[in-house]
Amino acid sequence: MLTGQHLTTVEVESAPIDRYRPLLDADLWERLQRSLQAEAEATSGRVVWNVNSTARGGGVAELLAALIPYERGAGIDARWVVIKGEEDFFALTKRLHNLLHGVTVESTSGRWPRTPPR
Repeated sequence: MLTGQHLTTVEVESAPIDRYRPLLDADLWERLQRSLQAEAEATSGRVVWNVNSTARGGGVAELLAALIPYERGAGIDARWVVIKGEEDFFALTKRLHNLLHGVTVESTSGRWPRTPPR
């Protein structure tokens, strides 16, 4: 079971996406605005949780740090937590990640993945 001691909130500010307006033509900018508005409406009253194993370093942390402020600026309640776990936990999440992406994983004989003995 996860408890508060396993999750740490990463504070993320809001940022307006308007800084990118000069990079897009009027039609594309309007599509982007409509898309963000639709997402904000679809998630209204809900939280979009982003869960990662680190707040710094690594590609996912860099993407979350860059993108969440724009989601929040668009009215989407996006939040980020870092999860702590043992090696077995991350072996399981890595296996699930690979399966979701169609990567074949080794059989674990019906058991959750275990860290190989050292």
